[in-house]
Amino acid sequence: MTRKALFACLWLAVGALAVLAQEDPKPDAESYESMVGRLKQFDRTVDFTALRQAYTQSPDYSPYGGGTDKAHGAMFQAFGKKQYDKAIKEAEKVLKEYYLDIDAHIICQLAFAETGKRERADYHQFVSEGLVQSILDSGDGQSEKTAYAVVTVDEEYALLRVWGFGLRSQGLRHAEGHSYDVLTVIDRQTNEEKRIYFNIDPIFGSWKRLFGEGEEKK
Repeated sequence: MTRKALFACLWLAVGALAVLAQEDPKPDAESYESMVGRLKQFDRTVDFTALRQAYTQSPDYSPYGGGTDKAHGAMFQAFGKKQYDKAIKEAEKVLKEYYLDIDAHIICQLAFAETGKRERADYHQFVSEGLVQSILDSGDGQSEKTAYAVVTVDEEYALLRVWGFGLRSQGLRHAEGHSYDVLTVIDRQTNEEKRIYFNIDPIFGSWKRLFGEGEEKK
């Protein structure tokens, strides 16, 4: 084959690859809104870790999660009084603002179960367990290297409630380009004190954007 013919073949190959690239573009990451939509349809293929990470890229992202203290208090209070319909109503208000709220899904799960709505209870159990397991799969919380990766402050405190731990103290650390919440907690059943590490990179990154370098709000 002559040099001229060889160059012609190469240009044809390059052109063909360019056409293929245009016909089969790399898909964009699925949006938070799209994933929540699938989740609401009880799509069991939703990747909860990808969902939580997508939330950090959403225009609605808040490092604190969603729902006011008043809204959370109302749903917990109603459930404690066995006012299950009211508890569901208050929890759904929280979920309307922030659909990844673990506490609100747990309240819905328990309240729907108490009112005999097993299918609705199963759905909220699926979501709450998926969110919790996603966090637990990220580490063991025993050190900075193996810290649980969280995307909101709410996730930290929801886990404490799931475990039945009480908070004794909280500290912020920075190491090797990462940021950590270090919580000293007490196991209410055994009275054992523990230290739990949470990687809060997306949370601290949001604080820096909002308040400037070196400033944070807790």
